[in-house]
Amino acid sequence: MQGLNSRTASVPGMTMEPEVMPFIDRVKQVEKIKNHEIFPKFLDIEIQNFWIANKKNEDEAIEAIYKTLEWRKEFRFYELDTTKFPERHAIGKLRKVGISNQGVPVYAWTSFLHKPTTDAADCEEEIRYLFSIFIEGLVKRGTYEKVIIVINREHSGMKQADFQLVKVLSKIFPPNLPETLCALYVYPTNALARYLFKVASMFLDPVTVAKVHFIQKNEEAKLFEMIDENLIKPFLELKPEN
Repeated sequence: MQGLNSRTASVPGMTMEPEVMPFIDRVKQVEKIKNHEIFPKFLDIEIQNFWIANKKNEDEAIEAIYKTLEWRKEFRFYELDTTKFPERHAIGKLRKVGISNQGVPVYAWTSFLHKPTTDAADCEEEIRYLFSIFIEGLVKRGTYEKVIIVINREHSGMKQADFQLVKVLSKIFPPNLPETLCALYVYPTNALARYLFKVASMFLDPVTVAKVHFIQKNEEAKLFEMIDENLIKPFLELKPEN
């Protein structure tokens, strides 16, 4: 896939808008940003994403970019790698399953494989692991991709509900990776799924909330319109071993 360090590069679902170019030039002249140790790894398409997420308000977008640079430094964002989390990775709860019909990477989350985080430290480690999966496609290849996430809640219930993780992720993901989520599908939907989303939505902006879709049992065809049936169906049919 073509890298995005040039201003004309693009990836599925993301193209550079000509009108953003003056803003990109401006960002690169802001002292606290251009001198930030993390900024050389920041891609032009990411600058555009912050510009769009902040409704093209340049001053607000610049502040948001700086806050994200600080967060990525503290979080050691670019050091994340799945090999550092062998036990969590072996569970296979979150996997990249392929590419959607629109050319967007698809990740599948299998809820029954998840054990709720026990405390703040465990939650942070889980989040670091989850980001290590996304970062492979987002930035490590010099590219930047939108993502589709499918949450398979079959065979799961309150035992797998992780309010702490949902709350923290809802606060971290949208502001630091804006315009990254293409869509999130929850299948099959039930009262617990909607309640978890209600908790998460308190920390989400309206744009992100609008990207969440609940799929009822026997409505799988709605998913297959976006994601090839042969690609996603095996993950929807997974069952606990015990």
